[in-house]
This record gives sequence, C-alpha cells and structure tokens, in this order.
Amino acid sequence: MLDILRPQIFDRMKLQSGVTQKNQRIFPKTGLSLSPAKILDDAQYNMHLQIFAHSRGIASHRIKYNQQVHSDIVRIVDGHSNTEEADALITNEKQLMLLVKIADCAAILLYDRKRQVIAAIHSGWRGTKANIVEKSINLMKQNFGTDSKSIMAYVSPSASVKHYQVGEEFLTFFPNVIIKRGNKYYFDNKKLITEQLLSAGVSKSHIEVSDICTIADNDYHSYRRDGDCSGRMGAFIMLK
Repeated sequence: MLDILRPQIFDRMKLQSGVTQKNQRIFPKTGLSLSPAKILDDAQYNMHLQIFAHSRGIASHRIKYNQQVHSDIVRIVDGHSNTEEADALITNEKQLMLLVKIADCAAILLYDRKRQVIAAIHSGWRGTKANIVEKSINLMKQNFGTDSKSIMAYVSPSASVKHYQVGEEFLTFFPNVIIKRGNKYYFDNKKLITEQLLSAGVSKSHIEVSDICTIADNDYHSYRRDGDCSGRMGAFIMLK
C-alpha cells in the first residue's frame, strides 16, 4: 500500500482524497512521482501512475489532471476531457479523480457538500497572486450553484514561510504575508491562500491547512530542496 496523507476535514464524507508521500520504501531511488519530471522517463512515469491508480481502485483514464503552467486557468471536466494547460479542475462526476501535482507549491482541495462538486487547485506564488482559489470557487458557483458556506477546503503540504525564501520584489506582490529576517525575505503562501478562501466566503471552521513543510520534510518531494532530482506528489480528490 502507498503511504498517503489523508485530510481530516473530509473524514466520513463520500470522498477519496489525500496527498501521496514519496514512498521511498517502494521506490528507493526516486520516490513515487506523479509527473514525468527529469528523474523519470515516460515509461517509468506511466508505471507510477498505474500503481497509484490501482491503489485507489480506479482505472488510470479516470484520473484527470492538467498540464500545469502556473496560471489562473480553471477547467470543468468530465470523463471525456483531455489534458490541457490549466491549474485547476472542477467536476461533479462521480468516480472521476482530480489530481494536481506539487513539490513546494500548494494544492487546494475543495468539496461542496450540498451540490456534490469538487475541485483540485495548484497554487504556487503565481497562482496565489492571480487568486486562482477565488476564480475556482466563482466557477463552481456559476456552473453548479455552489454556496461558499457549503465548501470544505484542504490546503496541502507545501513550502512553509520558514523556508520559502523569495526576492525583495515579493514585498510589492504580497506586502502582508512577507516576513523579513535579516536581509532575506520569506513568503507565507499558506496564510495568503487561507485569507483568499475566507474572502471567498468559506467558513474558517471548514478550512484545514497542513502544517507540513515540503522543504523541511524529506517524506515529501521538494523542488527547492532537490532541484531537478525532485519528483512530484499528487494531491487528489474524487466523489464516490
């Protein structure tokens, strides 16, 4: 069985959800990687994807993911949808898994309990700057009648403010979530995403934010720590 971190906020709900860990006991050289990063060729990547799909009890073609480009593009998908450039997916189709791939960026998983709609969002600093979270929620409202108060939200393991060093120009982008230590600047992506969820109308009690830092915790992939030797975790959500 694969090692998977499961969001507590979705307990006892009709969902499959979680974040894959590196699983180096199974893949000692590379860890499980759900993206064709430089550590895997296409055949190895497809094998990893098949192993992951089998562990979830679904066929790999029932996993939908984007070609992530650090954008604010949000797509509504069904079982016939192809992979396209985007950074968020929404569906109300059961047994269709939404997957985003991360290695320091945050994944946000959303579940509208009333309308039975889910979303999976990839939000690095560019996605957060563009407020892809709010755009995803607005699309859920427009297409499915979602009420923000019915949304449960999970923010995945990602780079923490303690280790997420950025340039001074980030003070212009994110003046309220930059911490200065000495002559260095650090970005609190999780804090800003949480603020965006609250601003979009999600209740504070409906938000779970992982305190795991991918840079500091070797059980998770980190591009900032490992560079081109980093794989990718998968953050996923599926209606049962």
